[in-house]
Amino acid sequence: MANKILNIPMDDQSSLVVDQNRIKFAMMANLLLLAIGWILDSWIPIFASSLCQLIGATKFNIAPYTAIYKYILVPINLVKPNIIVDDPLPHRFASLIGGLLILFGATFLFIGIPIIGWLFVLMVFTLQSLNLWVNFCMMYAMYYLLNRLGVKGFTHAPIKK
Repeated sequence: MANKILNIPMDDQSSLVVDQNRIKFAMMANLLLLAIGWILDSWIPIFASSLCQLIGATKFNIAPYTAIYKYILVPINLVKPNIIVDDPLPHRFASLIGGLLILFGATFLFIGIPIIGWLFVLMVFTLQSLNLWVNFCMMYAMYYLLNRLGVKGFTHAPIKK
């Protein structure tokens, strides 16, 4: 089920690559939006961040962060792609969960319950920072744990390299 929702063809081996630099750029851009929201004490950048993450979870090629990376940063040689063999599905799962948590945060900020809103934002900010700086993603680990437990829809196991 998750594979259909996230639009990953099960038999397409060419889809088992990701651009690691695109993912890192998306994390940095997202952390920047969250920090701007915190500094301005505004739900608007937080909501924008959630939209970018949720769009990225459904189809990376149309995600705003991907568009900036692919059509601006790479053509001007500011960043070079770093294509690696990896399953994109756990990345999309992480983006979906992060986007939903940030959306919850933006919603609580919008309705005037900032303590809960900022807690959601801080949770995602902390987890994305951990992934960016230490290369450990809690959501990838969660995806693969659900796979090992045999939860329906989490059919991709880690790629043997």
